[in-house]
Amino acid sequence: MAMKSLEFAGIIGIAVLTSGCGGPMPLAPSQLNNERAPVQAPMSTESSASAPTLTTQYISDATVTLQPDGTASPAVVSVAAGHTILMVNNSSQYVLIRSSNCSQFSSMGLQPGDEQHTMPFRVAGKTCNYYAYRNYPNEIYNGSVKVY
Repeated sequence: MAMKSLEFAGIIGIAVLTSGCGGPMPLAPSQLNNERAPVQAPMSTESSASAPTLTTQYISDATVTLQPDGTASPAVVSVAAGHTILMVNNSSQYVLIRSSNCSQFSSMGLQPGDEQHTMPFRVAGKTCNYYAYRNYPNEIYNGSVKVY
């Protein structure tokens, strides 16, 4: 009889634990933002009983297209502080984009046909230069971003 009570108590305990942990399965970062750097929007708090939802969005005023001829179009763009640039690779080769004076391009690599947002530009009045190499020191894509 004592064994049946312990068994029943164990089943009740497991039921309580699993019901308290219920809810939607969290998403991996790659599912949230498709492996791109997001600008976080405010969290929604509709009711205190439900978990807040995090939404991501990109605020981009400009798109730079890397052309097959090794040029960036347009080569110079302007963007508001807090916004991003969408970089599009229309070439037939992998491109690793770098900047010597801004971190917004760090770790930005694009396969042919891919596109990716930069990190948000934070400092108004700054000009960020970017570039990529085909074979060092032969620079291919280069341009600049003026932040206002």
